Amino acid sequence: MGTKLPVIKANTKQDNISKMKYIAEVNKRSLSKELEYIIEKHIAEFEASNGEIKVDWMTPKEVVKDIKDRVMGNPPYGE
Repeated sequence: MGTKLPVIKANTKQDNISKMKYIAEVNKRSLSKELEYIIEKHIAEFEASNGEIKVDWMTPKEVVKDIKDRVMGNPPYGE
């Protein structure tokens, strides 16, 4: 089943990927869910030390630009 969640693409060594797949399997998660868990844990640790990160919602104009940037493959996907 597909998802409509945003995608994060990262370049890393094959050894890192293989090891992360192993860790995900031990934790009974998909690689994607394992990485999501790590990201959420890292954000929580950062916010515990530095305060909550406020995420502003994009304006409709920014949403359109972000979509156009994604389609064109122009990072960082928004302003």
